[in-house]
Amino acid sequence: MIAIGTGKCGSIVPAVAALLLGVAPSAQASRYVIEDLGTSREGLPRGLNSHGVIVGVSSSLHALMYRGGKWHWLPDGDGRFSDAYDVNEFNEVAGEQDLGPEHQVPVVWGPGKARRVLPLPGDRSGRR
Repeated sequence: MIAIGTGKCGSIVPAVAALLLGVAPSAQASRYVIEDLGTSREGLPRGLNSHGVIVGVSSSLHALMYRGGKWHWLPDGDGRFSDAYDVNEFNEVAGEQDLGPEHQVPVVWGPGKARRVLPLPGDRSGRR
């Protein structure tokens, strides 16, 4: 028997609540899979979605995506470096691309790896 009380007149409500809370997590068991991502591109993972897609940056400073058991480069067009920060449930990746000295731009890669440079307020460079 478990007794929970605060002294003079303990209450049954905290005892019942504690028992219910103790049982609730086991009613919905979580399932996890551990997968070796390899070390071929030695990168830094930055984002993960519920589909198991991981995004990040390689040691050579290029945006990466891990999907389907493989690492994939994300195209960076005319940029020198790129980085992927997060991925949503539609596998759209948010990141940045370096187009030159002091010129980093926000980028979104679509599910088919199509790259789209997002315009910044006041940016008239027209680079896409």
